Amino acid sequence: EVLTQSRNTLCEHLSKSITERLPFLGMEHSRFDARLRTLENPSYGSSHLGSEEVDFYLLHDRNLDNNADRRSGGKLESIASSGEKARIILAIECEIPGSIRALCGTPTEIEMGENQDCSAAPVGVIYDEIDAHVGGRASVSVAQMLLDQSRSCQVVSITHSPSLAALANTHICISKETFAHNGGSALQASQIDGIERRKELARMASGDLAVEEAELFADALLRDASGKAREQNATISEFAYE
Repeated sequence: EVLTQSRNTLCEHLSKSITERLPFLGMEHSRFDARLRTLENPSYGSSHLGSEEVDFYLLHDRNLDNNADRRSGGKLESIASSGEKARIILAIECEIPGSIRALCGTPTEIEMGENQDCSAAPVGVIYDEIDAHVGGRASVSVAQMLLDQSRSCQVVSITHSPSLAALANTHICISKETFAHNGGSALQASQIDGIERRKELARMASGDLAVEEAELFADALLRDASGKAREQNATISEFAYE
């Protein structure tokens, strides 16, 4: 009963905190619900610690006749798009750092034994266009959450967003080359920095239009990213000191 009560409390907190983040992730009219479900035949082990499981729901507001609000939606894994799922996972990781690491089955202290090293193994998370179909402030919010998550694990993000790419410690540009003699093609991945990175961020922002203005915008993105990196390093140093 004590464990069930604690889980209910955490579900309520998570539902509220993730819902508050959704408007910043391009889901202004949605609500996140974490619901505790009692298992009919509970099993006890590393994957089931108790008689309940948690289900995640994503609910959407619909205005009908400008008069009444109705919610539609369902379980996250059934109704959410891949982008929505990724952004919600990111939000959960920011609220509960290490949740993805736990999901990957990192050994617990109990499983490892008291006299063994149970430090968490490094975990890398890859997001494929997590910022797809969002722009403006939502894209910037996604970028900031990815930066926050990178404090606890390595984050790789495939993106077309210059505001997200500017925050990365390492910027890798993927290009496709087509061969005229045989019609074949090849992909090339190259790390870029300095002037090359500035030009690439400008290209991501505006293509070939208003090149000078786009490069000034790229400069602003890189200055902002540099400031955020200094803030993050200061925060990490404070955590290490404590």
